[in-house]
Amino acid sequence: MALEQDIANLIQSTDALTAVVDNKAQQLDNQMAAFDVRIAKKEQDVDEFIQEAMPETRYVQDIFIGGSKDYFYPVWWRFPDNAAGGASLRLLASIHGIVTQNP
Repeated sequence: MALEQDIANLIQSTDALTAVVDNKAQQLDNQMAAFDVRIAKKEQDVDEFIQEAMPETRYVQDIFIGGSKDYFYPVWWRFPDNAAGGASLRLLASIHGIVTQNP
């Protein structure tokens, strides 16, 4: 009878230990899932930062034309390679001293 009691106690202790290990494994799984979510969020934040931090590629060329301010002078130039399809042209001109008269 003592042997049967010892076996029953051993089984009971083993079941308790198994329950503790199962609970610990569940806690670790929950923590790992939380870390996975945090890491995915940080990766998304880094990707967004990199996209915002990369400046737009620009090609700037200043052209100065000497001569009389009373004449218009033609200017020729060629766009750089437009493989990405995002080229644009911006013309800036300063005109001073124009006087208009109202009839």
